[in-house]
Amino acid sequence: MANDDAHRLLLESLASSGSGLNGNAGLQGLLSQWNNPDQITNLLVQYLAKNQAEAQIDDPSSEEEDFDLLPDSNELEKLDFQEEKRERARRWREQSRQMRSELLALRERNDLLAEALGACYLCWGEYPDCQECQGRGMSGSRPPNRVLFKQFVSPAMSRLRTRNGVRNNDPGQRKPEPGNEMS
Repeated sequence: MANDDAHRLLLESLASSGSGLNGNAGLQGLLSQWNNPDQITNLLVQYLAKNQAEAQIDDPSSEEEDFDLLPDSNELEKLDFQEEKRERARRWREQSRQMRSELLALRERNDLLAEALGACYLCWGEYPDCQECQGRGMSGSRPPNRVLFKQFVSPAMSRLRTRNGVRNNDPGQRKPEPGNEMS
């Protein structure tokens, strides 16, 4: 019966890569249970002892560096690819933030100019299905905001008049022909 227990312990130890026995002392105890172990059993026990000794040497808690844990070239390529993906995602997020910031600034400017000209801030009267004006919101469709009109439109009008030779409050100046105000 002792031999059956010893065989069972040996098989369990083999199945668990030698970790089922407590070091060499456990193996020596296993050997001592047999009165006349055969050559195969001795070889198996020696094999287990060798595996346990290697397992203790390969212990990651040892101070020696374990080169098996270092990534191989394929793993390095994967890591580089993942890093490249993270960098690309970071650039896209930054570009998205910049575009959103620019969009918000342009919307604010559009809204102010639409208010200055009395137009629909969504479609400027161009879309019949506009929820705000139903396509009737072109410039002047609402009362312009005088302060914003002076801020945005008056400087452009002054420059246009000066360029065309028309000075403010000077009735003797020639006026441009209709449709030629910008030339």
